[in-house]
Amino acid sequence: MTEQLERQSQPRIEWIIVGYKHHEELKDFLVRLSALESIDQCQMTLVLNPADSDPPDLAHKFHSILAERFKSFRVICPPQNIGYFGAAQLALDSSPTKDASYRIISNFDLFFTSNDFIAQLLAQPAADDVGLLAPVITTDAHLGARNWKRPMLKRPSDAAARRRERMFRNPFLFRLFRRLHQTKTRFQGWLSGAALPKAPIPVYSAAGALMIFTRAYFENGADFRHPGFLWQEEWHVGEQLREAQLKGILVPTLQVETTCGVTTSKVPARQASAWWAASTTGILDKYYRKPDDTPSDRSLPHL
Repeated sequence: MTEQLERQSQPRIEWIIVGYKHHEELKDFLVRLSALESIDQCQMTLVLNPADSDPPDLAHKFHSILAERFKSFRVICPPQNIGYFGAAQLALDSSPTKDASYRIISNFDLFFTSNDFIAQLLAQPAADDVGLLAPVITTDAHLGARNWKRPMLKRPSDAAARRRERMFRNPFLFRLFRRLHQTKTRFQGWLSGAALPKAPIPVYSAAGALMIFTRAYFENGADFRHPGFLWQEEWHVGEQLREAQLKGILVPTLQVETTCGVTTSKVPARQASAWWAASTTGILDKYYRKPDDTPSDRSLPHL
């Protein structure tokens, strides 16, 4: 049974943080988060995906940490690791803040460039046709340049999606893909420097490290029921927005920095390849393939 510890009020934002291992880094992130202005506007929900190395009193330790710093919070402990969006959907299903204006899903390798992040979010004009707000996420880990971690700007074509599926199923090609992608990201950061968007722009989806969902996202039937265990969550969100006929908007005034992959970068390449392939296959089966297409012959792996 899922363990849940909580203290509640009536916030305008629910912030869902998904934790897995690296508990000191998670604790540091909660300290940074608690220093933001208007943090009392947030219901903090921490979902602790379990690992074999977790101490038995982990939930109570984080309950005490949250109780010291937040007015409204929950700690949820699933009986097994259910992935990033699996944890988010679990939190959503039991949420006490049904009328929240925004729901934020994030990991914990984030740093805030200013203390008014929440105030900037609450100042955004409401629009009934917007389901997702994407912050500008940057990292300075590449060649000393401030690199923009770009969201998904456009929907992948059918051909591109199928190429991804074939590539991710091959561990050697997957490793090559990751190295080429990392090299491209490094040089994009070096060439563009600190050049970031100055005005809101439409996006297909947001970078998964921090995604901000409006009330309209859920009122129009969209959800976090990603057909994979890990990775490609951004793609699922883009398709959910598309089906709900909602927009995604990148908001330049909302900025955070990331250290990139505190937990996922440690996943062995063969396992990562399997999860990337399975998530891609799940996306194709759910959103791209027609009913008369040959179904995928690879089932989704479970941890």
